[in-house]
Amino acid sequence: PKSISGLVSLGGPMGANDEADHPWILDEIRLMRKLHENQLPIAGICLGGQMLARALGGKVGPNPHPEIGWFEIKLNEHGLRDPLMSSAGPKPKFYQWHYDTFTPPNHGVVLADSPICDSQAFRIDDRTYGFQFHPEADFQLVDEWLQIEGTDEEILLARMAHHQ
Repeated sequence: PKSISGLVSLGGPMGANDEADHPWILDEIRLMRKLHENQLPIAGICLGGQMLARALGGKVGPNPHPEIGWFEIKLNEHGLRDPLMSSAGPKPKFYQWHYDTFTPPNHGVVLADSPICDSQAFRIDDRTYGFQFHPEADFQLVDEWLQIEGTDEEILLARMAHHQ
């Protein structure tokens, strides 16, 4: 990792526990662990946040309900004091698209939750962040995601799970 100065790991349609179908997941988890040991910055977003949780001793499993859409999260007392998260305000709205979620590692500090998902963000030290939501997503990017074939049915099933 001497030539790597940090890592941003993004989302994807697979799950963080799907290494049988996607062997690269274990490679990325090992890389995350190594970067963390070398005190390099890491940001994990959605799938990336789930893999980061696994890499550092947390767990990933099914969320009680899928979250697909723009949802408000609520910063807790740690999130409100966090230099990164506090800049979003106490109840920011972010795009979400996940079925699973993470339980942060024991030494992780949960920064935010939502009515549907207990762990929306966590931090370890001052350079390692895991996000369940998509802070990188704006309306244009979400519109591009929604143009992918098959997403209409997926969103309909998620809405039914939310009784919408």
